Amino acid sequence: MRLLIFSLFAAGLFAMTSCDSSGNGKKTTPYGFEYTLHTDGSGQKPAVGDYMLFHITQRNGDSVMFDSRDMGEEQIMEVTEGAKDNPIEDMLGLLAEGDSASVDMVIDTVSNLPPDLVGIKSLTFDIKITDVMTKDEFEAYRQEQMAKMQAKSDEMKAMESEIGEKVQAVLADYKEGKLDLQETPEGLKYVILEEGTGPKPQPGDAVEVNYYGMLTDGTMFDNSFRRGQPFTFPVGQGQVIAGWDMGIPLLNEGSKATLFIPSDLGYGAQGSPPNIPGGAELVFYVELNDIK
Repeated sequence: MRLLIFSLFAAGLFAMTSCDSSGNGKKTTPYGFEYTLHTDGSGQKPAVGDYMLFHITQRNGDSVMFDSRDMGEEQIMEVTEGAKDNPIEDMLGLLAEGDSASVDMVIDTVSNLPPDLVGIKSLTFDIKITDVMTKDEFEAYRQEQMAKMQAKSDEMKAMESEIGEKVQAVLADYKEGKLDLQETPEGLKYVILEEGTGPKPQPGDAVEVNYYGMLTDGTMFDNSFRRGQPFTFPVGQGQVIAGWDMGIPLLNEGSKATLFIPSDLGYGAQGSPPNIPGGAELVFYVELNDIK
């Protein structure tokens, strides 16, 4: 599922819910969207030019389709003047730090909906304001976050050589038959080097993975450590090779493992030129960092 609201901001494809004056606790935004204030945090109110940090949950009834908390970071919006023709932006300007509120959006009149939203009449968006910052405060916060990301990236890059040696050693043990391998009916072999304590990912979950890919002759063809950035993808959606869609769900969050992927679960007879020849068995060291 996707967070629909942000993909529709630019298009302005919103339908207002009807206003209700029956005393049901609902309030109305300047543009006319109904919303419900759940918690009055009595915190700092935003001024024009301030930045709001918030968590957002998208629901279809009781079914959660998206939660920014699963992504590990807040959403950010700059406060601007005037009423907005979308429910979240219009409501956010009325909230303060610590407030929580919900707003509904009718979508059954929106054309060209994504397939996973067809047939859904409306969505509910739950908002929790975590912080309100001035422009200067936000710039300092942004610089701090960028510095943290750079430090994490540099740390990953510094590990590349060490990880490469580790994968070479595991590959040598594989060739000598020294590994306690597990194998799926499809022919995927794997060995868990460190067992994680978290859950296993389910189909559709987004996972964050560090990886180091190698051919069985020891040639490295790709790795995330060199880029200094983990790879994120949804499990079971066909966005990666079959060996990954099959192998990553076998691991608990926090696990480190090596996958030995036969050609038919990798790039097949055609390979992936110029780095992966046809019919190649692939060796992937993987670290399942997070299930989002």
